[in-house]
Amino acid sequence: MEPEYRTVPGQARLLVGADGTRTAEVSGRHEGRPFTPDSPFRVASVSKVLVGELARRLHADGQLDLDADAADLLDVPLRHPDHPDAPVTLRRLVSHRSGIIDPAVYWMAAPGDIRDLLIDTIWEPGVRPGAGFRYANLNYGLAATVMEAATGERFDRLFTRHVADPLGLDIGFNWSGVSPAKRRSGFPALRGIPAAWAVQVDGADTLAGAQPAILREDGWDLRDYVPGTNGTLFSPQGGLRASVNDLAVIGQEVILAQPELWTQLWIAAQTGGRGSESEVVAGRGSEEGHFVAFGDALYIYPDGPLPGETDAAWVGHHGEAYGVYCGLWAVPARGEVFVHADLGSPPDGSPLLGGTPNQTALATEAFAWASRRIAG
Repeated sequence: MEPEYRTVPGQARLLVGADGTRTAEVSGRHEGRPFTPDSPFRVASVSKVLVGELARRLHADGQLDLDADAADLLDVPLRHPDHPDAPVTLRRLVSHRSGIIDPAVYWMAAPGDIRDLLIDTIWEPGVRPGAGFRYANLNYGLAATVMEAATGERFDRLFTRHVADPLGLDIGFNWSGVSPAKRRSGFPALRGIPAAWAVQVDGADTLAGAQPAILREDGWDLRDYVPGTNGTLFSPQGGLRASVNDLAVIGQEVILAQPELWTQLWIAAQTGGRGSESEVVAGRGSEEGHFVAFGDALYIYPDGPLPGETDAAWVGHHGEAYGVYCGLWAVPARGEVFVHADLGSPPDGSPLLGGTPNQTALATEAFAWASRRIAG
């Protein structure tokens, strides 16, 4: 379908559109169904936007302190060896300013304890927590654990009660809290070629299931889980299931509705005047321009994501995992939201094309199209 503007009186214009066919192996044959703006899928790292929102809402409710020492709740000495006086806080975790780097595996199957992931070295040398930036998925597993420890409640249930339900959205992490009907309409993440797609996540059995899709040992029961021991269980770094339309609402109700989220908490050095050597250690963590600036659980492109396309700031998040490439972006200066999603990619990933590293050709094309449309 041709993407179209949908206007809600007094609110943002939503630029919405989707096209494609769901293809999955079912009983030895392929079944095709259209992918639409209402089809839920695993939105990868766009999930982090909602984890940050949950943390802020729990803080506003007085259930936790975003700036408290996370080590007190985790009951571990979470300290950078080069900067033992700098606490790791929930705010620093969700803005990737904790000094933590990802280990080879940043998740733990039940009934494991997330503290076991902290045994190996997880610190960026020389980067003081609160001052430097390094994107790390483990930050979000730890953030979810902190929220559970502070409240005594499972992360997925906290999310449903404090974020999904108030927003009026049928969404959830690893399908927890999502209605059976919406789950059955889900779209899998795919890799391969059109004639031979291979399901990576959310195959037919998962979509027909009734329990949250979590990694667990055989025989382990979710009812035995102790909140505050393994926040990676519901994949806070990337496990949200939501549709394009859901993400558009999130862009409007979460990103555009909170101007304080547009504040740059970290700016890369050596990016054409956007930062300075005093603000970050030699631009460390910028991944050759992929990260230009970062806020409270949000990417920030101060001049737009593509050179020359628009001079308005974009605020949002990329998503990339298991063959899915997607993004949720708000353009505050114009009160608009843009969502794109590509749910199938070649085995070796889609080629890069201009823009910034880790942007696929399709994403770059979508950015260019949306930038021209928004500017016009």
